[in-house]
Amino acid sequence: DDQTDALSVAGDGGSDCDLFLAQADVLEGAPPLSSAWKLYDGWAGLMPAALRANEATVVLAINENAQVDALARLLHRLRRERGDALKLVVRELQPCLRYADERLLLQCGGSLVVPAHTPLPRLLTLLDAVQRQRWQGQLADDPEPLIRSHRPPPISGLVSVARFRQIAGERIDLDGSAVESAVLALQPVAGLRAEQTLQQLRIRRQGDVVCVYRGQVRLFLFGCRRDAIEQALSNLFRLPWRELFDGCGADGLASIDP
Repeated sequence: DDQTDALSVAGDGGSDCDLFLAQADVLEGAPPLSSAWKLYDGWAGLMPAALRANEATVVLAINENAQVDALARLLHRLRRERGDALKLVVRELQPCLRYADERLLLQCGGSLVVPAHTPLPRLLTLLDAVQRQRWQGQLADDPEPLIRSHRPPPISGLVSVARFRQIAGERIDLDGSAVESAVLALQPVAGLRAEQTLQQLRIRRQGDVVCVYRGQVRLFLFGCRRDAIEQALSNLFRLPWRELFDGCGADGLASIDP
């Protein structure tokens, strides 16, 4: 069958550079695009073929932040065992990756991370761009220290002011410039209370926490660069965030009294 053919092509010493081994989810329900495409259910279904590939393009999906550590380990194993010619592509199915997560996946052997909401034609263009490329990174002997350094706090959502200050303060002191994070102060528009704006807030990522302090919404966004703040706020609030808040201050921790 097709999956057996994929394994034999990848494992018999012949070139498999034109082969695409992908989770079915990455094609959004479309059938294989050609005979060069082999589709599998989940990581477990894909791994046997990927572990026999030499130069193929392997496309894995991720749809929740809790999968990042496991995917990093999987990428590291594939890169360590199959070499630098394998193309390892991660497609984000739902917005769930911070820049720190993306960097971790790339440091653990990923060739490319494709953001959520990327149209299928654009995905194919990006896949074409990595063909004939070799991974240029330096693979760590053990992925665990990398994973620990990129791991967010094990909490998310609404917390007390004291807990907010503790979480944000500890991570900023711990990470320094290694994993950039954002601490924001959001002032609700006139006539709107901070508590009301929280009804529009959807926190999906571990490590992102919020509190209400002196009529403002304070947000800690783990692994969020300054140039990504506006996009992060757009993802977090159901309504356009500028309709809810007059402005966004970028140092929402310093002004919280200990």
